[in-house]
Amino acid sequence: ERWVGSLGSDHVDVLALTAELLYLTTWAGRASGAVDLGADLLKRAARLLPPTHPTALAAAAHHTLALAWDGRAALALAIGKSTADRATLALGPHHPTSLLALANTTSAYGWLGDHGQARQMGWLAYERANWALGPDHALTLHAAAMFSYAALWLGEIDHAHQLAQQSYERARRVHADDHPTTLWLASTLAFAWIRLGRIDDAWQLAKDSHGRAAAAMGADHTVTLVAGSVAGLAALRAGAIDHMRAVANPTWHGLVRVHGVDHPVALGVATTICLGSAAAADAGLCALTFAWDTSMRSVGAFGFDHPNSVNARRSAEALDTLHRLKVN
Repeated sequence: ERWVGSLGSDHVDVLALTAELLYLTTWAGRASGAVDLGADLLKRAARLLPPTHPTALAAAAHHTLALAWDGRAALALAIGKSTADRATLALGPHHPTSLLALANTTSAYGWLGDHGQARQMGWLAYERANWALGPDHALTLHAAAMFSYAALWLGEIDHAHQLAQQSYERARRVHADDHPTTLWLASTLAFAWIRLGRIDDAWQLAKDSHGRAAAAMGADHTVTLVAGSVAGLAALRAGAIDHMRAVANPTWHGLVRVHGVDHPVALGVATTICLGSAAAADAGLCALTFAWDTSMRSVGAFGFDHPNSVNARRSAEALDTLHRLKVN
């Protein structure tokens, strides 16, 4: 505000500082406000700066993540891909702005459910950042978080687990325990532990990271929703159905509110809820209807043989059988 008063809102230094404010606003859990701020910043940058100016590129890279986390992943992907290409050509592949654009575009791919592209771009961002900036740099840790989460969705458990474990320990040392990157890595590590059968460890870490994320950034922040999805699954695997419902139900509502009912993570949480209903023999009509709806939506999003579709279908079939027995 002082710079705007002395230099004017269109000064290049004010634009650069506004880009940093956009970054902070996004990570602080106010994605909608960040999107508005970013849209205004990009208009001013387009009017005053060439498209390859470092400040214009940084603003677009930050805007990409704000859009992805505000439920506008398709637009985020379009802006992110263009920004990553322009930054790589103008600034070089190892420039921090180029790496930021790659990592944030990875997030957009992930939130669209294209984990193959997210894994490919995330690994490219991580390798370049690790080489240019070192393993403890914030951008390297951010890229590691985006890559390892995508790799887990693709079943690359060992590789994702190793990188998530190392990066989580580094993030705790570099950042605070309630920093978004630390919490994202904690959720990813807990997810890996679930896949490796370390259920008790996963549940404890997932509960802690979800609580920290909700307290630090609010219930609808993307990091909180990811943490809630993992905490719900960990509770289900641990047999704590009541705890699963307490976490998974509000997480599902938050995901639907921000990203839509057909979002891959929302469908994953819905399947967790369905499996919990089947495990608890909760064969009421609402649970049954929700299970079949989740099953059909999962097939549409993932395909018939995807594990999420299979689990949703099996829970729906089990609840259908229980409901028929109950009615009869």
